[in-house]
Amino acid sequence: MHTLQTILDFLVQAVPPGGLPDVFVPEEPPAPRSTKIGTIVFMVLIGIAINVLFGLWAKAKGEDHGVNPWVGFAAGFLFNYVGVRLVPLLAPGRVFHEPVRRPLPPVPQQQGFPAPPPGAALPPTVQAVVAPVTAPDGSLVCPGCGVRVKPGKKLCMSCGATFTAA
Repeated sequence: MHTLQTILDFLVQAVPPGGLPDVFVPEEPPAPRSTKIGTIVFMVLIGIAINVLFGLWAKAKGEDHGVNPWVGFAAGFLFNYVGVRLVPLLAPGRVFHEPVRRPLPPVPQQQGFPAPPPGAALPPTVQAVVAPVTAPDGSLVCPGCGVRVKPGKKLCMSCGATFTAA
């Protein structure tokens, strides 16, 4: 009990005669700091400089892959690293162009089914290789379906006939 009395006496002596100070009065909020226009301009210029660097990187990558350099620059400038990675996909032989043709693996002969004799007629699902016919006006025509074909095409888009190199 003596210890509790000692603590209370100490607290009474620690309190000033006017009472405790009013420490919980809110202070006035600080005035809002205005962002200086120079800081904004500086940050915009840094952002543009970074985009230009990505654009130049994509332009160089585009030249390596046969893509128009301005298309590569625009992809890098607008999409940064993702644009640089997309540039090889824009190569002329890659997107919206003739697909890459890979040779088919040989089909193994199954037991009990002999190979067809040489000169035998092809099944109806296999198209023979034919040459396109030249029409009187000079355009090429598919002999299988009669549709006009652009010079240099290897396949009829209408019937699927395969053309020989002329």
